[in-house]
Amino acid sequence: MRRTLIVLSIAVTIAAVVVSQRFAHAEQPPGTGAPVVVVNSTTRPVPVRTVAAAVDLVTVQLHDFCSTEPSPADKYTVPAGKVFVLEDVSGNLSVGAGERRHVGLLARSQANETLFYDLPLTFVRSEGASTDVYGGHELMRVYVRAGWTVEALVGCNTSDVGGGFGVRVNGHLVNVED
Repeated sequence: MRRTLIVLSIAVTIAAVVVSQRFAHAEQPPGTGAPVVVVNSTTRPVPVRTVAAAVDLVTVQLHDFCSTEPSPADKYTVPAGKVFVLEDVSGNLSVGAGERRHVGLLARSQANETLFYDLPLTFVRSEGASTDVYGGHELMRVYVRAGWTVEALVGCNTSDVGGGFGVRVNGHLVNVED
């Protein structure tokens, strides 16, 4: 049985090599015309536009705790004349053992319009008998307008005093014309 498998393997390998050589260097079919070669002279070069080598990248660490309202340091405000293209969010939630919270990012306009972006979490580990840690990562494409703020948000019960959510937001800024 073993010899048969070895002989069969060798036969298949030889057949694959023979067949691949037969098709790897196929001739151009007749009637397709001559190859096209484009040449630009130095007096009439191809137009080229120079772009910035690096975009305006943004990475922000944001935090929210059940017992407090996020401080201005824990909010990111999109600068005037820009749009924040949010592309990647990852975060961790620490809560009492057995508890679970709804977490994500909250975008808020100056007129107090709000949009919530959920971050799905998975259980990571228990730290002793009193704390559970959850983690999540999400690729997304969200456009946040100039003047809007972005903040971490953990949904808490009114009686909660524990529970902390930290999130890292990655994206870039795009210039917009008024």
